[in-house]
Amino acid sequence: MKQETLAIRAGTFRVESRSDYATVALLILIAGLFCFDVFILIYGINNGINDLHGFRQSQTALTAYWLDREPHGLAYITPVLGYPWSVPFEYPVYQWIVVLLMKVGVPLVIGGRLVSFAAFVGCLVPLKVMARDFNVPNRAFLFVAVVYLACPFYIFWSRTFMIETTALLFSLCWLAGFVRFGRSPSVTIWLATLVFGILAALTKSTTFLSIGPVAGALFLTEAFTWLRKDRTRQRFLGLFARGALCLMPLATCYAWVVASDLIKSANPFGFDLDSTALLQWNFGTLAQRFALRDTIFNSLREVFGYVGLLVPLLIAVGLINSKYRTVIVGASAAYLGAFLIFTNVLTIHNYYEASNAIFVCVAVGLSIVSIMDKGWHKIAAVMLVCILISQAKLFGERYLRLIQYDNVGDPVVQTAQAARDATKSSESLLFFGDEWSSVIPFYSERKSLGVVAWASPSLFDKIISDPQSLLGDAPLGGIIVCRPLQEHRAEQMAKMDAWSYSAEQMAKIDALLASRRTVFHSGRCRLLAPDRG
Repeated sequence: MKQETLAIRAGTFRVESRSDYATVALLILIAGLFCFDVFILIYGINNGINDLHGFRQSQTALTAYWLDREPHGLAYITPVLGYPWSVPFEYPVYQWIVVLLMKVGVPLVIGGRLVSFAAFVGCLVPLKVMARDFNVPNRAFLFVAVVYLACPFYIFWSRTFMIETTALLFSLCWLAGFVRFGRSPSVTIWLATLVFGILAALTKSTTFLSIGPVAGALFLTEAFTWLRKDRTRQRFLGLFARGALCLMPLATCYAWVVASDLIKSANPFGFDLDSTALLQWNFGTLAQRFALRDTIFNSLREVFGYVGLLVPLLIAVGLINSKYRTVIVGASAAYLGAFLIFTNVLTIHNYYEASNAIFVCVAVGLSIVSIMDKGWHKIAAVMLVCILISQAKLFGERYLRLIQYDNVGDPVVQTAQAARDATKSSESLLFFGDEWSSVIPFYSERKSLGVVAWASPSLFDKIISDPQSLLGDAPLGGIIVCRPLQEHRAEQMAKMDAWSYSAEQMAKIDALLASRRTVFHSGRCRLLAPDRG
């Protein structure tokens, strides 16, 4: 029998078996990857947040900024669509954690990035707990950890101001507790699991609901076993308790959706952003579900680089080993299932894949171990090396430049900062041409109204004729307009999609801006005085 421990004799480190060599190599590799991930975090930790999906990063940061200045329990403010300033989506669990770090002196952006990164690394803990409960050996888990820590997708998004990895951590802790409670029931585990489930559902419901079917499948399997073989009272109570671990977070999630819709309804734009209006935006259409091939292949490329297209073949080969077959199939199903649930957002916004990409990392890591356990050690080693090289290459080509470049010189950011310097903290801003992105409100530190093309005609006219009526008690301090560069304008105007102003709207905007003094000008953006003359 192979020994699974490392011996230290006569002051030397002696490896007892082939598996020990692999374990030592994997531990060294994990340590190296962790150091690299920390380096990437630190390298650009002070950079601006207007890089990839700056719209969402700045929205999250804006919420945290105003939570610190004007704390609210439910109707927290994200002042980007006028008064009243509250248009809540997720409950700001992540943002509250960032605010707590701010209270002890950690700068806002650095705190947000530290929380995201800590959650990214922390996800390995619930994975390890589940690995033990599913009888996955320690060495096999180390392969999964290597693939996960080397994933270019997670390395980049774990250093952004986003809720994704925090929601993933809470969801995995809930899932791990759900599994552990089924094997070792206790009140402590049940309560801890419930807390994690509620936190996950509130932090980001789409992440929780993407992972929820895994627990649902486990529950149905246990229920079927109870019906067929073991109809004892004790087994029933266990099933009831586990069912509550699913239903109570779902009920909390539903209650928050209802409450947030009610709060949004007070805002003139709120009905266009409530759960009913965003139903198709979140879930997509049936036609989209039959056209997921490119979306999934793009996702695999984001996670594994250029060898991503070969991942389905690798997983298929990994199924030859019955030892890991159930977990590999389950992880693969969890990965694919998210695309079938939240089809549209996973197609449009790749950062949503933080909720399910970790499962394909599990499937690939275990597939490599499965091949190795069949005696094909060199083939498995080559596969792992190829994946790591591919991941590194993609990271270097796609993400590294974004981390190296500090985009605070962007005209939108510079104009927002100029507005901060030119206006009072009690004043507000009106801005055109940046959709309803929170970049301007965040960098200006001013409550704002972003004028969107999808506003109803009557609401749009009201904004043009009397903007102060939609700014509450915050006097208008300036108007920012960001137009596309001249060489791109014709192309953009030709699109005339939901995010572009129509010709009629542009005429009304130009009339509003006429005869106003330019306070600041940078590239395509201008800051104008609030009054004419």
